[in-house]
Amino acid sequence: MKKEIEDSKLVSLYISGDRKSFTILYERYERPLFSYVYKMLNNREDAEEVFQKTWMKVIEKLKYYNEKGKFSSWLFSIAHNCTIDMLRKTSRKRENLSVTEIDFKISASDKNPEEILVMDEQKKRLKKVIEYLPEEQRETVMMRVYGDLSFKEIAKIQKVSLNTVLGRMHYAVKKIKKELGVVSNEM
Repeated sequence: MKKEIEDSKLVSLYISGDRKSFTILYERYERPLFSYVYKMLNNREDAEEVFQKTWMKVIEKLKYYNEKGKFSSWLFSIAHNCTIDMLRKTSRKRENLSVTEIDFKISASDKNPEEILVMDEQKKRLKKVIEYLPEEQRETVMMRVYGDLSFKEIAKIQKVSLNTVLGRMHYAVKKIKKELGVVSNEM
């Protein structure tokens, strides 16, 4: 689905005084951004605080947005930094972090009760496996799955090379497959 108005155009319109253009940007990214932040913090109250702080920083720094980069990458970079700040602020340890269920967008109406139970169990197992990934791998998976960001965008946000991000994703997927008992034909 192609966006009616490009993000960079909406930014320009907002800077020029068109307040409606910001509303469009906000509505466009509200759900994926909150989902990402919530899944990183696993605490609704903290997620709401980081979500609001992210948008406040976006408004404050919008005039510095470089139109050459993707708005979504810039936005998620700000959210990432705010999330890290919140984690530091609350002194949470990795063991206390949890990942909520990955939404596979499978309609339950298409499945019989037995299939639904099996899928729920698989989601719980997947959640547990992702929860115990090393932080960098978990974060990469979350940005890719929930933020729908490219590996290049993730590398920019995490301030690492593209190969590092690809490696993190590769090892995360490998660990997930191993823990879930998925047979791979890689060898």
